[in-house]
Amino acid sequence: MNVNVEKQNSQIKVSISDNGIGIAADMIHHVFDKFGQVAAKNSGSTRSTGLGLTYCKMVIEAHGGEINVESETGKGSTFWFTLPGFVDDTDNKIEEPVIDKLHNSEPCQLSLANQQLILEYLLELQNTDIYKISELNEIIKGIDDSLNTEIKEWKKSLISSIDSGNEFLYTKLICTDSNTL
Repeated sequence: MNVNVEKQNSQIKVSISDNGIGIAADMIHHVFDKFGQVAAKNSGSTRSTGLGLTYCKMVIEAHGGEINVESETGKGSTFWFTLPGFVDDTDNKIEEPVIDKLHNSEPCQLSLANQQLILEYLLELQNTDIYKISELNEIIKGIDDSLNTEIKEWKKSLISSIDSGNEFLYTKLICTDSNTL
């Protein structure tokens, strides 16, 4: 197996190659399909669901990247993906990727007074998984932000964290000061 990381314009490209059996040309377009499996393989007692590469594709595309595979039967496969990065023009080195900046940024935290105003919604959000996007959107729609700029900014950050699948930021945003509420 060979792993390669390179800079391409303002993106990072990661390639993972093997010298395995490869994927037949007529099956390669199924690799990223939900529940799709190109070939059955003996993996002991573990049965694959065919969702791993589908999830990879969803996450990479949600972060503005691209994923694909190149393969030839009998010669192996190369899976690759790109993600946006930041380039320092002085020495062309790649700085911190977008996802790390999201994890390290301080979210728009609500004041205690605003937490109390929307406590009912915060509790609903805390009891709803981030992947249940329709349910989260319904909860968020109910939060009135028309007269409160802090809540309005918080909602924007919350929606952005959900849209990007950033569970770390989402969890920070819905956290309450439970000792004082």
